[in-house]
Amino acid sequence: MNKTKKIISALLCALIIISASSVSSVAAAGDQTYYVGDSIVVTIDGASKTLTVSGSGAMPDYSSASGAPWYANSYAVNVVIEDGVTAIGNRCFSNNQKLVSVVMADSVKRIGTSAFSMSRNLKNLTLSAGLETIGDYAFYTTAITAAALPDGVTHVGEFAFASCASLKTFSMPETVEYFDATALNSTAFYKALPNGVNCVSGFTLAPKGTVPAALVIPDGTRVISANMVTASTKVTSLTIPDSVEAILDFAFYNDSALESVTVPDSVVKIGNFALGYVSDKNYTTPLAMEGFTICGHAGFESERYAAIGGFDFVCLCVEGGNASVPDCLTGGEVDIVCRYCGKVMRTEEVAPAGAHSFTDAVIKEATCTEDGETSRVCAICGFVEKTDVVPATGHTPDTTAPVVENPTCTERGRIYFACSVCGEPLDEYVLPAKGHVPGGEEMILAPTCTEEGVAATLCSVCGDVISTKPIAATGHSPEREWTVLIQSDIRTLKEGFRILRCSACGSAVKYGYFLAGDINNDGLITLLDLAQMKLCLANAQSDETVVEACDVNGDGLITLLDLSAFKIYLAN
Repeated sequence: MNKTKKIISALLCALIIISASSVSSVAAAGDQTYYVGDSIVVTIDGASKTLTVSGSGAMPDYSSASGAPWYANSYAVNVVIEDGVTAIGNRCFSNNQKLVSVVMADSVKRIGTSAFSMSRNLKNLTLSAGLETIGDYAFYTTAITAAALPDGVTHVGEFAFASCASLKTFSMPETVEYFDATALNSTAFYKALPNGVNCVSGFTLAPKGTVPAALVIPDGTRVISANMVTASTKVTSLTIPDSVEAILDFAFYNDSALESVTVPDSVVKIGNFALGYVSDKNYTTPLAMEGFTICGHAGFESERYAAIGGFDFVCLCVEGGNASVPDCLTGGEVDIVCRYCGKVMRTEEVAPAGAHSFTDAVIKEATCTEDGETSRVCAICGFVEKTDVVPATGHTPDTTAPVVENPTCTERGRIYFACSVCGEPLDEYVLPAKGHVPGGEEMILAPTCTEEGVAATLCSVCGDVISTKPIAATGHSPEREWTVLIQSDIRTLKEGFRILRCSACGSAVKYGYFLAGDINNDGLITLLDLAQMKLCLANAQSDETVVEACDVNGDGLITLLDLSAFKIYLAN
């Protein structure tokens, strides 16, 4: 009975262990960690189904959705971008059908191309307060319901929020400089105005359907967006209201039917290839249209843009005053000119005023050192009756606060009073340079075994080098032991080769051939060497060179075999 109980207890313990192991496995399911880019860590918590991006810097860009290691992970439902991450790379979360919510820390400045595109179940979106750039197709065909772009966003790319059918709330700040014409295609904000142009928050966003040939931009529009008439009917005439401030890149590109346009003074920016450009036959290079004309006022953005593109510019002249005034006593003709370009618009006859109306005018103010001028001038026609010289005023020293410029070791100083009017130094007293104060020596080039070094005496005040002196070369420091490069063999009378290196620089100080057995290094192999051999065998000799010479058979050991070979050599 006890044996049966023991068996049952053992089985129960085994089942508990197996059960616990299964629970542990379930709890860990879906947990995953990826290390990407230079310092980005992506973790997935299987329990909460949350993908967290942490680290510093930008997430990497991927060429396809499947390139991201976490692509199609069934646990990546919620995405949290933590503080320190500066950019969400291209296609990082593209085509992720499990994704529902995204929360970004304020450190994120850029959302890359197609970062979340085609993630059809993405509904909840919290954008970074530090966001600046939203790339092409960033949220294309997602289920987001609201997008409030924070202050600081400057760029919204092509189709960035297009086909977001559930988007009910959308707003953008005035910091936006580029908002692509297609950014809100197929959304609730893609509303047609009577002239076919869509407008949100004062920004012209996109054409809808066919843009009319005679296009009138609605008053109140601030920005005409990029790619305004791409793939639409050609515009033959364009009316731009005074509310427009910018016309963005490629706005009317490839519109060959538009031969001229009037640009109001309110426009302060015309983007690249916005007006008057068509593509070449290969659709790769923008070409300026011949005969394209820009009308506006000289001195404004319209004239600048025309000059860059080499287009004809026509100033819309407005009378702005007289080019000249006739003498009050004689009268005469006066040219009426354009206030912008100075072109003479008409000429009229002016009758004599009968008398001058003189007033005193300062032509040139007198200074401390230069004379000035005053004139008696007619306030109507400018006739100068007389001119008087105003003498220079002379300096006025400020004696209350002398200016002190202290001397240095090498530069002289000075003390002076400055003129209270012009600041020129007056009554200058020179303070001689102090000269260097020798301090300690400092080695600026250490000596080597063969080359001299250099030591310098420094100024204790300014640190400049006052003098230098050589430091003798240290000379070689030979090692105690020879390095054998070729081992000698007494049996074949083969000579060896050895060198003695410098312990400091490693150079060969001594070198030469040697014969194993010439233990006392006298060039002969005699009974004196045999006595040294016996001492070596008895461990009574520790000199490394002697030991090497005793290895007469070259096997790396000092044994009786070496003694035997030595005796055979002496016997012969």
